[in-house]
Amino acid sequence: MLVQGVTSAADRVAKEVDLDQVVAAAVVATQEAIYFFGYKDLQVSGASPAQILRQTDADGKTILGPIDPLDPIRASIEDLRDNVDDRIYYFGSKDLVTTDLDPVTNTAIQLSRIDGDGVAEVGVVLERDWRPTIIAGDAYAFDKNGARVRLTASRDVVRCDVRNATAEFDRITAAGVFSRTRTKLYGSSSHLLSTTKIIHIAGLGQSLSVGNSGVPLFTTTPVRPGRVLSFNAGVLTYGSDHNSLYLKDGIPNVPVPPANIESLIDCRERYSETFMSSEGEYLTRTGSLPSTTAVLMSAHGVGGLTVDKFFEGGVLFENAVAAVAQSWKLAQLFGLEHEVILDFEQGESNASLSSSVAYYKDAIVAKIQQRFEARVQDIKGTTETVPMFISQMNSWTGSSFATSNVPVAQFEAAMENPGKVILANPKYIGPFADKQHYTTEGYMDLGSMRGYAIDLHRKGGVSLPPSFISAVRSGTELALTFRDLPGTFGIDRTRVTDPGNDGVVWSDDGTGSSVSIVPGSAQFTPGSRVVKYQLSAVPTGGAQTVRIGLDGIPGNNGGPTTGPRTTFRIDTGKLNRRGNPLYRDCVAHKLNVTTA
Repeated sequence: MLVQGVTSAADRVAKEVDLDQVVAAAVVATQEAIYFFGYKDLQVSGASPAQILRQTDADGKTILGPIDPLDPIRASIEDLRDNVDDRIYYFGSKDLVTTDLDPVTNTAIQLSRIDGDGVAEVGVVLERDWRPTIIAGDAYAFDKNGARVRLTASRDVVRCDVRNATAEFDRITAAGVFSRTRTKLYGSSSHLLSTTKIIHIAGLGQSLSVGNSGVPLFTTTPVRPGRVLSFNAGVLTYGSDHNSLYLKDGIPNVPVPPANIESLIDCRERYSETFMSSEGEYLTRTGSLPSTTAVLMSAHGVGGLTVDKFFEGGVLFENAVAAVAQSWKLAQLFGLEHEVILDFEQGESNASLSSSVAYYKDAIVAKIQQRFEARVQDIKGTTETVPMFISQMNSWTGSSFATSNVPVAQFEAAMENPGKVILANPKYIGPFADKQHYTTEGYMDLGSMRGYAIDLHRKGGVSLPPSFISAVRSGTELALTFRDLPGTFGIDRTRVTDPGNDGVVWSDDGTGSSVSIVPGSAQFTPGSRVVKYQLSAVPTGGAQTVRIGLDGIPGNNGGPTTGPRTTFRIDTGKLNRRGNPLYRDCVAHKLNVTTA
């Protein structure tokens, strides 16, 4: 556990201390319970409400004592905050001086270690000597070494003060609304001492973004200590399953508690297996991100919501923005570079044809990716790109639809916004727990695939979707050419049951002869990227297209044997987290047919 409040590397030696273990060990060793969490003359123990074990007067004489750990006096920590001026509070035993009790794990964050002579071995933390200032309407703090931390991006700050390593600033909006905010100028993190950069991957979306049905858990221990992190509440930032408890009349209405995203801990799953832990596992493998880079995974979605519930101004969008603001502040405190990526998993609640291609495409591009990128740029004062990685929705048959506009919109959004919207993979592979949701294993495989796509993109590889790039007809022969991507292209009718002609369907405007693809006519030479089919007749109709993976049987479960699907895939030559080959399966899309 790293704690920032001092500047040298030696000062950043600290550890997480479990309350029960500290109390038990100290009582056995000393037969007295001197564990304190309080201010100045109050020494207390435990989570709020705190247990007062000893109180001393101004001269240091004990007022409460001898101490009986079994019969403490209870008091609220909030009451202590209201009745004392000194905001530096401690929790520890003998030679441990710490600050802040983690609200989720009930563990203290150690700040200093003091030897037998009372000399601080780690250093007196919270004496970084911060100085506040306001620049262009935003609050900043500078330390004596010139390190700068930007605290706001609202351009409406009228006062900023720093006291005991806490910044307090007042805002007055253009409408005249006054607010006062406090934020700590210290924080804790489990990243390695060698870390120089943190990549924050923030997740938005409906149930597949938060691991619905992802039980039993696989990631019950840290994914990769010091490299894959989450906020202290866990990957799921509400600190519990993200479900209808956070909705009112179908609308998200619960801001994420600031205490849930206060510090950074090693990432593990607590409530359901999300894809994000396996995403982080892939990204921190040898050969992926540099060993000096850590990833922070945070999920902010809620299940069962249409795409408009994730727009700017909505609670969930703003929760993700607040998380980025906090990770940026912590990165500045620790002197780390900072990068942001957005994961967006949605589409099932917009599967109906009432959501047009134009509507859904505008929603995910203009109203989500572009606005989220703009907010991140505003927070950090940069012009950086914030790429949005998505998986394609392929389970519309489970909602009793034969086809859907959403996968077409997702494909077009990625093709029209390269480097901004990256369609990494489809979601028809599974394995599925029901009509739409994955099993634990499904989320793990999805995470590995997402990690692969992010890694490929960051290394400058092709970030366009795994799809065909051309459909050329010569007489009754139809030739499809697949995109040139790393790995080996192939047809896989073992993992995916052939839905008929590998999921390829001929389509035209119906003004000419009736034409279809001849069953069993596929021709493919391994090592190539071209698949050929025979048509039943020479087409004479207009608007000739091929539909690939876009048609299914209403009522069928999604998945590799029953849902809309294709049998085309790229073997990346990598392994997923479960040790199986990592494939990039072909996404659903349609292509205009040209004539040779």
